[in-house]
Amino acid sequence: TFPSFDTQNIIQHSQLVPNLPLSVHQLTNEQQMHFQMLDQDNSGTIDVIDLIQFYQQYDFNERSARLLLLSLTDKPHIDQETFPLFDYYIKQFSKSFQQFNVMQLNQDQIEMALKSMNFMLQKNQINILTKKYGVDDKANFGQFVAICAYLLLCQRIVKKFDKGSGKITLDLQGVVNLGMWFV
Repeated sequence: TFPSFDTQNIIQHSQLVPNLPLSVHQLTNEQQMHFQMLDQDNSGTIDVIDLIQFYQQYDFNERSARLLLLSLTDKPHIDQETFPLFDYYIKQFSKSFQQFNVMQLNQDQIEMALKSMNFMLQKNQINILTKKYGVDDKANFGQFVAICAYLLLCQRIVKKFDKGSGKITLDLQGVVNLGMWFV
């Protein structure tokens, strides 16, 4: 069995999580326009295919798109309710990636970009994630999104299993480590 951890002190990247209501609320005009641009088939939802098509110039592949959806929602798509969360994260990922003004981030830049979003990981965790989602120990934007989405998914798992007691069988670091057996 795994030891319990106090999640109040474990999740170090809580500043990344926006204070967005989980209920339906009005999109800003900018978000509405962005949603419509992404909704390539005018279905009222954004699915994996829409994401791949819209972000194709950034090498945003199916793996990145699926991981991003999985990290944000239980649905197979983003709707207007979940779009503000998607919009927030994609902007954070973009800002962290673009601070280096390069087409691909190396290992050190990936570590700095993740730290700028308060993802505090061990170097070996970053190396494994970069090998899994990147190429030649580097990551382009689409691959960087996959790394970030994986970390958001780990965070989502931690939050899901913390029933308000402040205890969970694994902390974020433990979930990341455990998940690396499966990536």
